Amino acid sequence: MKAFLTKLKNVIIGKELWIRKQCRVPLMWCGNDYGGFYISPLSKMKNVYSFGVGTDISFDLAIIEKFNVNIFAFDPTPKSIDWIKNKGEIRNFRFYPIGLSNFDGKTEFHLPKNPEYVSGSAFLYDGVKTEAVSVEMKRLSSIMSELEHEFIDVLKLD
Repeated sequence: MKAFLTKLKNVIIGKELWIRKQCRVPLMWCGNDYGGFYISPLSKMKNVYSFGVGTDISFDLAIIEKFNVNIFAFDPTPKSIDWIKNKGEIRNFRFYPIGLSNFDGKTEFHLPKNPEYVSGSAFLYDGVKTEAVSVEMKRLSSIMSELEHEFIDVLKLD
């Protein structure tokens, strides 16, 4: 009861919104245990943007198989770029060696200290090396414009 009253007070003073569940959305797991995600199956899903594919495209392959969608995959990490090149051509899957940012251009990307890891970071923290590589970054609006997409059906960020 105390939690309800606290929530009610916060709604009244404008600190929170009162949102009630209006519908149930079915969810489906796509991909393996490591690289999978839940998705709400859309009947007319066509274009999916998948950012941060690393070395696991099980999610992407699963939704291509289940929904026959077009995957536009993105990752600026050198290890990911090399891994994708070695996969060969994949039906409905297009890869772009760029990252998502709030600007268009190059940035320094710090690679992981652990050679088993793939993901890098534009920010220094304990898990990455101090030396960096230069990677291409783009805004979502720039990517959509270049790919001539007015909308996308699913945006996966990892």
